[in-house]
Amino acid sequence: MNKDGVIMLKPQKPRWWRVQPEITLNGQVTNAISPIQTIIKAAEQLSSGQTLSIRLGYEPELLYHILGEKGFDHWSEPQENGVWRIDFCRLPARRA
Repeated sequence: MNKDGVIMLKPQKPRWWRVQPEITLNGQVTNAISPIQTIIKAAEQLSSGQTLSIRLGYEPELLYHILGEKGFDHWSEPQENGVWRIDFCRLPARRA
């Protein structure tokens, strides 16, 4: 319940979400010269239905858009230590 007395429901994780993704990037992202390029390269290695999990000190709104255009869905959660866990899943190709 928030300060106004409204009950807040926590969104449910998507069906594709996994505790153990196929690829996890932690220190590799924060130590990279170009973190976004590192993440995009890793994501492009995924097959349909596979997931990538990253940890960042911020929520990467731009990355949601970039990978969304490439056929990925995302799920993000702030962790207790101020780091965000962001998971991306390559969705099956849409049929015309």
